[in-house]
Parts: sequence; C-alpha cells; structure tokens
Amino acid sequence: MTDRERRLATKIAFVVGSRWSKELAALYARSDHRPVNHTIDLDILSDVIDLDIGDRNLTECISRERVFPFISDLLAALARSRHSPTQKVFIESGDEPWEFAILGRDPDAVWFSLYGIDSGREIICHDLPLHRGALERAALDAAEVLLTELARVAPGLSDAREATRLRASRDALE
Repeated sequence: MTDRERRLATKIAFVVGSRWSKELAALYARSDHRPVNHTIDLDILSDVIDLDIGDRNLTECISRERVFPFISDLLAALARSRHSPTQKVFIESGDEPWEFAILGRDPDAVWFSLYGIDSGREIICHDLPLHRGALERAALDAAEVLLTELARVAPGLSDAREATRLRASRDALE
C-alpha cells in the first residue's frame, strides 16, 4: 500500500435506519383498504442515514433524509464523477439545508465535502480525500439493503418509480 493510499479514507459505510421500513410495512399492510389505482410513494419515506468515515459520523447533523431519492442521487453522482472526473457533482439533501459535493481527482480518489446551505453555512468537511472504490461500495451496499428490505416488506412495490430509479442508478455505477 502506498503512502497516498494510506491517506485516503477507506473505512466508509452508509447506515440507513429501520424506521422507514417499519412505516412502509404499516402502509403496505393497509393497502387492501386503498383504491385500486392508489400506490404508496416511496420517495416520501425518510429516515436517518449515517455516513460513517473512519470512526466519525459525518451526517449526525442531518436528522432525516428521504432514503430512496438520496441513495439514488448519490449513486448517480458517483457515476457522473467517474465519467467526468474533474467536474464537481452535488447531492442536495431533500429535507434539510445540507449539500454534499464530490470531486473526482483520479480513478482511485474523490474529494468529499459536506456543508450547510442555510444562513449558517456550516462546513462539516471540505475536500476530504476518500478512496473512490470504498465510497462506491458503501453506496452500492446501502442501495442493496434498501432494495432487499423493500422486497421483504412490500414485494408489490418492487417496480415502483423510486425502486426502479434506484436500480438504474445502481446499474449505472456497477
């Protein structure tokens, strides 16, 4: 392992809370009482998404995030940064005043930033060097957890718009 590789953070995980799946299970259980053409909108399901880098939770400041759109947007941003490595890509938090930025520097590394976009403009991290493969694996693992849990809790929603979008974003990155 080179000195440069040692400096890149490689211990990365996205941990999604379980509340979204409990809410979905409750909604899905009542689906018999809905009109025939009514569906459950997956993009409203929100929960805590912890971004753990090393031993630090970078997203502890974000109380809840819309899980399906966020992970889809993250995967799409990582795919875009792979194809345009010098272009900065952004992922806005859907419900909170935070923005994530990823800038690819080379095939193995990205610089990651997280900052507030409200009047306080708090900077959580700026140009944190991350191992691209580790970040992509963590995002793909989070997507797989969401899709597996969706299939377990609400199998009839596997073809819902947000689930299809998540699979397409995952496939674009793989």
